[in-house]
Amino acid sequence: MHRRIVLLNKKTRRFVIEDRLEGRGRHRIEWFFHLGPRCAPAGPDTGPPARFRAGAVEFGLLPLALPKGARGFLEEDLFSPGYGRVERSRVVRFEWTGDLPAMGRFAVEPGGPRSGRAPGAVEEVP
Repeated sequence: MHRRIVLLNKKTRRFVIEDRLEGRGRHRIEWFFHLGPRCAPAGPDTGPPARFRAGAVEFGLLPLALPKGARGFLEEDLFSPGYGRVERSRVVRFEWTGDLPAMGRFAVEPGGPRSGRAPGAVEEVP
């Protein structure tokens, strides 16, 4: 069973997305964050970036808590702005394989991460 919670803090304009996956047995879990075609990394090029820029707009995508061993990737993807048209874009993908239950928590916020954590610092949850 999948349960998703999306919270918005109006003061900080920060979204928190939490996915809880209940069940038994070993599963492969993937989280996808599709980016617009003009969206590019705005930070260092080590692992999946935490900050992105699209024109003058900058935002952060920060994994806050993931199961131990989860990995993140910035990958090429495709985007269709209309019928018969395809453009290149990017997707941030996190993957994990393990026994359920599991939980993943992410923040999306304007201007980049303000959590005080380093971009690679992720809380590992059982």
